[in-house]
Amino acid sequence: MTIGALARKFGVSRGTLLHYDAIGLLKASCRSDAKYRVYSPEDEERLRLICLYRSGGVALADIRRMLDASEPKGYAEVLRRRLGAIGDEIVRLKQQQQLLVRLLGRHGAGEENSMLNKNQWVALMRATGLSDDDMHKWHREFEKMSGEAHEEFLESLGVGAEEVKKIREWSRQ
Repeated sequence: MTIGALARKFGVSRGTLLHYDAIGLLKASCRSDAKYRVYSPEDEERLRLICLYRSGGVALADIRRMLDASEPKGYAEVLRRRLGAIGDEIVRLKQQQQLLVRLLGRHGAGEENSMLNKNQWVALMRATGLSDDDMHKWHREFEKMSGEAHEEFLESLGVGAEEVKKIREWSRQ
């Protein structure tokens, strides 16, 4: 398979494949008489794995080490490390999101806010037919499933820290 055909098959650019060649990640099995790169089925499988790991955000250097290893012992460690990095990034993004919500609240006074506040949420729940007992049950289930997400949800409604604490305690009873 030629470089253009391989690039099309995997939805990558020709330049990406040339880069992979330059760094030794994916070398063509041979060259044609006209000096064009020719990729074998094994090369295709290697590129499939490269694309798979790249879609998970694994660094090219880690992918190369994984694919060049005689045994896949280090795979789990690389994947765990990437998973941890994603977790850290999610935490940072949530912090940024909360900061922006607070800044919007502070700087958006007098503007239409597209997010619901506590009173609007309670009114919506009542309008759908939930009683106080139903809402208590809803909070209990949310707290049981994910206390952290429950807390973030309450904060997104503009509920203060002290009230969030009380609601969470009440939800655990």
